[in-house]
Amino acid sequence: MRAGLLLALNVASLVFSALLVFRLRKIRPRKWIEQKNATRAVWINAGLSAFFLAVAVALILLLDLGSAVQIG
Repeated sequence: MRAGLLLALNVASLVFSALLVFRLRKIRPRKWIEQKNATRAVWINAGLSAFFLAVAVALILLLDLGSAVQIG
């Protein structure tokens, strides 16, 4: 369960940070039809990433998975 949660958290964080970097650097598609579709795709991806981040944080807090970890 912890490994799956960590994977989901990493993927959501990676997608969200990539979207943020592309938006801040103003990287856009070249063709106008792709630009039209890209704006919608960015909002969908940002929403899904934020949702998965919120779910992962909620699961970490509710299940308290961090307290049971023992190394060695």
